[in-house]
This record gives sequence, C-alpha cells and structure tokens, in this order.
Amino acid sequence: MTQKKARWWEPFRVEGGMTLACAIGPLTLFLCRDATEWRLWSERSDAGDAEIRTGREPIRDAPGMEGAERFMFGDAPETVLLHPVLADRPVVVRPRYPTAIPPGEAATFYISTPVSVSVTVGVGEAGVRLCEIPSLCMSDTWFGPNTREGELCYATPTQARSRLDEVPRRPHRAITPVQVKNDSPGMLTIEKLSLPVPFLSVYGRPDGSLWTQAVTLTQHVTEGALASLRVGEGAPPEADGAALLTAS
Repeated sequence: MTQKKARWWEPFRVEGGMTLACAIGPLTLFLCRDATEWRLWSERSDAGDAEIRTGREPIRDAPGMEGAERFMFGDAPETVLLHPVLADRPVVVRPRYPTAIPPGEAATFYISTPVSVSVTVGVGEAGVRLCEIPSLCMSDTWFGPNTREGELCYATPTQARSRLDEVPRRPHRAITPVQVKNDSPGMLTIEKLSLPVPFLSVYGRPDGSLWTQAVTLTQHVTEGALASLRVGEGAPPEADGAALLTAS
C-alpha cells in the first residue's frame, strides 16, 4: 500500500512484522518493527515528494538493509514519530543574482535549508529517540572576512530568492524569510549569507511545507561593524496556520 502524507512528521503506527518506508525528499527511511525490536536503514535518491509506503511483510531487498541499525526492547513500541531538525551550524547560501542594497534600503530573501530527520519510537514521556539522519549531506565551508575571523558552517546548493513563489516547496527543506537592511552610508553588496539555523525553530503547515521564524540582518552605520541579527517570534506571516514542530 502506498499513500501520500504531506505532513510526514505526524505519528505512524507500525504493526509487528510490518515495514514502514517514508520518502522525504531525497531520503527514504525504512523502519521495520518486530515484537522486541526496531530495525532502521536508509537510502537516498532524487525523489521530491513526501510519500509513505507500507507493507505487511519485511522489505527483504531494500538497499542497505544488510547494514540496518537494530534497537532492542522488552516490548517494542508501536508508534514511530519522525521530526524535522535544523542543522547544528549556520548554513551559507548565495543570492540567485548578484545583489546590491543602497543606503537606507532593505531587501527580503527566501531561503530554504535541508532538515535532518529525528526518529523516535513510543509517545510522550515514554518515547525513545533512536537517531537523527540528515535528509541531505551538506559540505563544510568557512564564513568570515579571513581565515582567522569567522566560523565553520555548512554549504548547501540552494539560492536566496527574492520572490516566495520562486522557492520550490520540498518536504525536506524549511523556508526562512530573511530581511537585509542597509543602515550604512555606502552600498551593501551581498555575495553570500550565513543563516543562523541553530537559533531557529521549525514550523509545519497543513500543506506539508516547513518554515522557520523570519530573520533580520542589519548592516549598521558604524564603520567596520558587523551586521546585527534579530530573530522573529513565531512562524512568519507567510506561513499562516503553521504549528511549532521543533523548538530551537
């Protein structure tokens, strides 16, 4: 049986001897439950939809099954919960086109960043977190004025877009509205942005899209001053009806 499930973060009950296959963007998770254990393995592909595939018999030929992680219980919980989690480092992205902001002006970008999937079995206080798997493997990069000043970040093949309708809606990425203000006396040229995802929460809409709070970066008048950062409260206006899934 195959079923579309836009809100892939909702709990799912898995009967004994049943395998759950959950495709979240490029990541597919396989979770097999028996009476006293859970087995988990994964693969990556180019799929882009959130899809739940279940079968009452174990999937014996799924790629990677021989390397499955095994978690033993006296009585294995029946419910599994997959949760979106943001990266533990800032993510560096680039505008879609070279961008300059004149003094006193501001620009808004929409940036989508990959989430990891946290796997928990059981509900409430009895829930047991098994692991956390990146939906997309990001590369390391350095963000700063030189090799001595700055921080280690992640880089991802995504672009900062100025129109929300140009941002692809993908189940494994969270969208962040970023406003950049230029309060300096000179032209502000933006070649890349560092998005502080460790300070952001994840919100989910009924349509299956993921969002974070809005972020404001301001370049100050003081010469040499770094841009200040402000994180909004709650889901942004563009994500009406969104509910908090994972707090920062």
